[in-house]
This record gives sequence, C-alpha cells and structure tokens, in this order.
Amino acid sequence: MTSRLFQYFITLILGLSFCRAQTGNITYFDEKGHLPVKTDTFYYRVNSDTAGYYRSYYYKTNKAYFTGGILSAKPDEDVLNKYTGVCTWYYADGLPKKQIQYDETGLPDGIAVEYSKNGRIAKKTVFVHGKIQNKHYEEYTETGDTVEVWEDDFLYDDGQWAIAKKDSVNAGIRAGGMQIINRSARTYQIFCKVPIDSGTYSIETNINLEYVQNNQKEGILFNYQDSLNYCSFMISRTRFYTSVVTNGHAEFGANGIKTAALKYAGWNNMKILVQDSICLFYINRELLQIIRIPKMNKHSIGLHVDGRNMAMFENVAVKQYSPNKLQETIRMAYLHSHLYMSTLYGLRAQQNGIMISKDGYIFTYLEALKNNFKIIVHASINDSIHSFFADLVGKDILHNIALLKISNANGYTFAAPAFSYLKADKLALESPLTIYQMEKDEHTNRYFYDTIGGILKSPACFENFKTTFDIAAPPKKAAVGAPVFTNDGELIGILDEDAGATSGMKIRFFKELLLKESLKIDIPREQKNPEEFRKLIKSNIVLIQVI
Repeated sequence: MTSRLFQYFITLILGLSFCRAQTGNITYFDEKGHLPVKTDTFYYRVNSDTAGYYRSYYYKTNKAYFTGGILSAKPDEDVLNKYTGVCTWYYADGLPKKQIQYDETGLPDGIAVEYSKNGRIAKKTVFVHGKIQNKHYEEYTETGDTVEVWEDDFLYDDGQWAIAKKDSVNAGIRAGGMQIINRSARTYQIFCKVPIDSGTYSIETNINLEYVQNNQKEGILFNYQDSLNYCSFMISRTRFYTSVVTNGHAEFGANGIKTAALKYAGWNNMKILVQDSICLFYINRELLQIIRIPKMNKHSIGLHVDGRNMAMFENVAVKQYSPNKLQETIRMAYLHSHLYMSTLYGLRAQQNGIMISKDGYIFTYLEALKNNFKIIVHASINDSIHSFFADLVGKDILHNIALLKISNANGYTFAAPAFSYLKADKLALESPLTIYQMEKDEHTNRYFYDTIGGILKSPACFENFKTTFDIAAPPKKAAVGAPVFTNDGELIGILDEDAGATSGMKIRFFKELLLKESLKIDIPREQKNPEEFRKLIKSNIVLIQVI
C-alpha cells in the first residue's frame, strides 16, 4: 500500500510539472534552456501563427527574449534547437543582444552581430555554412575602435596547420582541440601563418596540463621570423618560461620560474599582450612578467611540445588593436601588478626608499634617477603591495639624495610615517642602527621586509645633518636607498651606493633637501615608541624600479 501511494505521488508531481512547463502554445524554460524546476522559470516560448516561427519572452517582465525561426522546436530542451533565417536574442531591457542568420539546415550562414548592453555593436562575424569566414571576425571597443580577431577553435581541419601523422609524432584536431603526441626525444612545433600587421596585438590559448610530464614544457612561439629568430612563452606543471631568441641565441626571458598561477592539472589560459616592444605575459589572468622584444616580421605563430610529451590546446586567438589602443591597459598592468618583475629587460636599476609622508613623498638615493627614466614604486597599502609611477620632485646632487612623489595615487592614501625626523641639529649615536629594506623573494613571488642591521664603528655626533659616519659591521644585505633608524625609531638617512663595502658605509640626511625645494610635506613630529615603530614601519618601506 505504501509503495503504491508513493508511486501515485511521484506520478502526480511529474504530471503537474509537465503541465506547468506546457500550457497550450506556451513552453517554459530556465535560464539554460531546460525545463524549469520550481521557481527557476526564466523565459517562455510562444508558438506564432507562422509555421516554424517563434517568440520568447522574459518570464518576469514579458519583454522580448527571442524572435526567429526554429527547425523542429524541442518541447523540453530549448538549448538543443536548430535555428533558421534571421534570429534575434534580446537583453532584459529590450535592446538586442545578438542577431544571427542561419541557413535552411540550421548552420550559421551570413552576418552575425553581437551587441553590448548599451546598444553598441560588440562583435561582427561572417559565417559560411557554419564556419567563420577565413577565421576572422571583428570586435568593437566602447569607443568604437575596431579589433581584428583571428581565432581557430579547432572544430575542423582546414589545412592551415602543418599537422603530422607518423610514428614519432601525431598532431591533429581531436574533439575541439589540437592534440600533439610527441614520442620522439626532440621538441616538436607546428605553425600557422597569421600575418600580424599591427604593433599592438594579443595572442591567447588554453592548455591542459593534465597530460604533461612533470619537467616537460609546452606553449606558444610568436613574433616568429625563422627558426633562429622568435619569441616563446612556455609552461610546465609548476613553472613558466619566456625567451627572446635572436640569431639562435636566447637573450632575455625567464628560465623556469615557479608560479602559483598555474593549475597543476587542468586547463590553463595563456595570454601574450604586445605593444611595440613591450610584451606582457599572463597565466590565468595573472600578470607574471614584462620584457622587451625586438620588432620582427610577424608572419607565423606556433605551438610547441617538448620531446616525449603530450599536449592539448583549446582555441588560439590573435587580436590586433589600433595603434596605442592598449597603452592604458599596459600602463595599468605596470601599476597594479603585485609582482616583482626581476627579469624585466630594460630594468636599469632597483633600490629601496622610505615613504616620508602619507601624501606619497619618498626619500631615496639619486644616482639611478638622474636621466628621466620611468620610475615605478611598489608600496604597501593595508598589508597589500600596490605599484605606482613616481616623479622626481627634488634632488641634492652634492649628497646624491632624491625626493620622489607618487604621481598616480588613484585615490589611495598611504600610511602615515611610523617614525619621527630628527628634532635637533645634533645627535649623538652610540647604539646599533636598525636598517630596513623591502625585497621580492624570486622563489615565492612574495614581498618581505628585512632588517639588515649594522653597528657604529665608534660613538658619532651628527651635526647639522651634513656629516657622514661609518659603521663597523656592514649589513648582511646592502640595499641602496634603504632607510636607517636609531633603535628608538628616529630616521637618520639612507644607505648610499657604498653600502656593503667592507670599509663601512655612509648615511646622509635629507632635511636640507626639504628646505631647499620648499615642499609642503606633512612632516611627522610625534615620536613613536619602539613597539609601535617595529609594528608599523613596514608600511613605509618601498621598493623602487627604474626602467
């Protein structure tokens, strides 16, 4: 009896569900085009008086969701339909979302247009019997600029890739991807001619690391001129590799840097962004490196697989932008990258500094900043490292000291100094000095703060802030521009380029520089106690890169 009653209730529930989804000429669906469950109804489809023509509406607003022809409309799986003629989908506010033209067999054939939510054309594609014409389509930015896109989704083989089928190597299209099985001991590369006419472009692909051997690499060759002149971007399960090869010699790049951005097993997105000679490398949308690359005749891109390895590539896309279109993108990548790009080709100098004001003023060493190079400052904000551009606003050539100012704080407020400046014109020093610097651990890609220490050679008197003095034991790690404090948290000065020499090191003060430049800086007056100083000083230490 209980079993029959249970079956009755199941039958009743299924019947009610079907009646809810099917009401005369109306069929209800959830957001993914399946029959809805309970309150999941997202839109409904209505049969029109014209055979094969349908209209769909948003369930909550009754505004248009879809209009167009459907070949044998599915009663319970709208997502499986094949379309015919001109079909249009709409946003919830009634503006068109996309419009696609289909042939009589249900394949896209003709112009397909996608729109942004503000009504602008976002993408335009020409299909020929289900295939994108010449694998090219156009995207449009919010400002109306055209982006030319070449994309291979590996759904069919049109002979553009130099694939191989032999005992040592098997390369071909498998289930929507390019699969390369390399049984030989040598590396294997396949190429496709994709002329890149713009100096501003991006290359993107997805790679599945599930089948990759631990120490083997696979990735992209680009900026390709010949086998002796090209650039590359490779990944293994835990590391990434970049190189610029000129005349057969690898000149710049990263030779196996560990990164947590990689997914050990599964799909990983690789992206290369180029503007003129600047190249940015991303894995899963995380910026890993910036290098400079030479200008070459860019006629081909390639896929690379190490020996005795298997690779699966899903989609390869090349986007060409109008000149300088990505300038702001690349600039913002500089600013917001939390990474220390130690392999940056063109990195002219690196040094430390001390933030002396919450307004973004920085005291540091001058020498590397003299020639109007770009200055990038990595600073701590709420225990997170952010990157900014800075300008040289004051300098004392005689004592080789400089004053910088963050030029694009973008609304950020920097931490107030956790130290005081010297209050008197004389200071007797008899205690050890506390010297801090900020560095980047190349193995963990994390910033850390180091106390590098030092002991006065003899008691010293610092008079009028002009005298230099020596330290008996140079710091373990010297850092130009690193700030030097007393044990009580009073800033004395910075290390100069002689820091770390066995004969000792010099420290200079900057009070005269502030007076000379007549800068209105919120100078801290209140002395922090030692405990507060040790806790807060990290927020004032900065890392400076000159490019």
